[in-house]
Amino acid sequence: MAAPFSRVYRPLWRIITTSTLNRGVRNVSSSRQQLSAQNVKPAGAASPWALHGAVCVQRLPAVSQDRSPIEEEFMELMHQKDVSSSERCLADSLILLVKKHVGSQKLWLLPQIQWQTGETLRQTAERALASLPGADLTATFLGNAPCGFYKYKYPKDIQKEGSVGAKVFFFKAVLPSHKHLPLEKNSFAWVKKEELQDFLKPEYLKQVRRFIMAL
Repeated sequence: MAAPFSRVYRPLWRIITTSTLNRGVRNVSSSRQQLSAQNVKPAGAASPWALHGAVCVQRLPAVSQDRSPIEEEFMELMHQKDVSSSERCLADSLILLVKKHVGSQKLWLLPQIQWQTGETLRQTAERALASLPGADLTATFLGNAPCGFYKYKYPKDIQKEGSVGAKVFFFKAVLPSHKHLPLEKNSFAWVKKEELQDFLKPEYLKQVRRFIMAL
């Protein structure tokens, strides 16, 4: 009479094994879903770093007829201390700096601007130069690839949710003409390589010095 009951009940070991396996599959699946949700960012998620294109514009030394000592002294008095003049230190190569607001600070930097969708980084750097107020600079860009890179965090007072700082890609350009280029004083400066330390922050200066050309 015991035989009929064997066809009704499964062995106890099979019931326990099947139940445990089912729970294990559910737990593994749930864990994978949790990991996926935690570690995989949605497509098109914004980067916490803003991309910028920047340009290092160097005014080439001017080759001109030798001046008399009196003329030299006069020119020095006129232009040596006026760093906004592109006619200062004509025998040297000069680098263009601009003063920009970064949070509550005003910092001297190479001309830079934020990248826009659809642009190459070189086009961004060209726009950074073209957008300088009151400037009419026709510079020759040297190559399509960046010559340097710098990354910095924004001051806390301007950090926004999802925005940490900027990644800046530098391009080189030369200004062949040494004609007078009137720029707003205290906002622009033409400086020699050895004068950069008086204007730029140490970490920024360290990166810029790597690609300044000896002309």
